Amino acid sequence: MVNTIDLFKKVEEVVHKITYVDNRNIIIDNLSMFAQLNHYDKSHLCKVKQGKRKRHKDVVRVETVDNV
Repeated sequence: MVNTIDLFKKVEEVVHKITYVDNRNIIIDNLSMFAQLNHYDKSHLCKVKQGKRKRHKDVVRVETVDNV
């Protein structure tokens, strides 16, 4: 049986690279907190990451980073 706490922890440990329209890049370790603190919609950022949206406000790319 899978422990739901372990699943949540693994999801939040994912590191993301955010790219803005002016080609600035930032590295974040919590997409939900980033979205909340910077007035973005997390679901829209996820859709940018999946390629279902081209951008959300000034964010044009959301990528998962493996080696930080």
